[in-house]
Order: sequence, then structure tokens, then C-alpha cells
Amino acid sequence: MNRNSMRTLGRVAVPVILSFGLAGGSPATAQETPPPPQFELESVEVQLGDAGGSVTLMTTAEGGFTLDGEAFVGGAENPVDGEGGRQYVLTLADGTWTAAFLPTEVMIDLGISGTTVTLATTEAGGWSRDGESFASGNTVQGDT
Repeated sequence: MNRNSMRTLGRVAVPVILSFGLAGGSPATAQETPPPPQFELESVEVQLGDAGGSVTLMTTAEGGFTLDGEAFVGGAENPVDGEGGRQYVLTLADGTWTAAFLPTEVMIDLGISGTTVTLATTEAGGWSRDGESFASGNTVQGDT
């Protein structure tokens, strides 16, 4: 190879080496993507009617809720206990939890008549019959 050939080869080789170094031979300088924000637990206090106190639900990373460390979905199948032995059904609607008192019903036979009456507990601690207040001493007549 003569001197002119060497110079020509040098002129071609230097730009090729420089372009290789710029194109991918050096470490990337792209900005790193920041990690996603870390999930933070949130507590949600739900008032249990007028007399049941309240319960605190905790959010989960999956978008659900827990009550006392256990998964919680609410609904009639999962009533929660309030103060005074009262039970409540919690419902989630439009991002807000609400509680409804869950009365306990008791069926009472009226002697030999075969008639029964159903009494239900009230949130205030009393009893009702057909939605009306019912107290000790009330008279109920069976079918004759």
C-alpha cells in the first residue's frame, strides 16, 4: 500500500470510528423514568347510624378495603357489629361508604290461635311491629 492509499484509508476510517462511538458505543444519556408513586394506606371512618359508633376501613393497593385486617366488601352477607350489639350493613356507592341498621326479627306465636307476629329491633333499642313502635304491655289479638 502506498502513502496515498494510507491517507485515503485514514480519511475514511476516522469518520467511521467517530460515528460508531456517537451512535452506540458510549453509554446512553437518556433520562431514567421515575418509579411509580408508592401506595399509601388510607383510613375511611364509617359512622354506624345514630347509635352504633363507627368502624374504620383501610384501603388496599389493589383498590379494595379491609376491616380489622381482613378483606371487606360490605353488603348484607357481611354485616358489621356496632355498639350495643347492633349490626349494620355497609354499602359502597360512588366512592362513599354508608351504613344501614340491620334489625333482628323475632317471630312470636300467639297461643293456640296459630297466629304469629313479627317484632323487629330498632336502632334505638326498642321494638317495632309493621314499622310501628311496639312496647311492653301492647296488646295483640290473634285470629279467632
